Amino acid sequence: MSDIDLLQSEIDFFNQRRSALLAEHRGKYAVVKNQEVHGIFDSEENAYAAGLEKLGIVPFLIAFIGDQDEPPVIDNPALRLGLLHVGA
Repeated sequence: MSDIDLLQSEIDFFNQRRSALLAEHRGKYAVVKNQEVHGIFDSEENAYAAGLEKLGIVPFLIAFIGDQDEPPVIDNPALRLGLLHVGA
């Protein structure tokens, strides 16, 4: 599965759970990897730091928990920093 397919899978997983997450975590950020929420955080920076600590330098999704018309903030720090294929 390509990196794009993996990211789309994580986005789909997040969108399926958006309503439940909104009920308790509106305005926060979720770390998603392998179709599992690995934590909810108050800021994107905290989500990124926790994702790196828990998951390592691998692709993972940081998604803003907001309304459907408010698109999630999708960030992959490893991709943004050019680290996605380091050592590959």
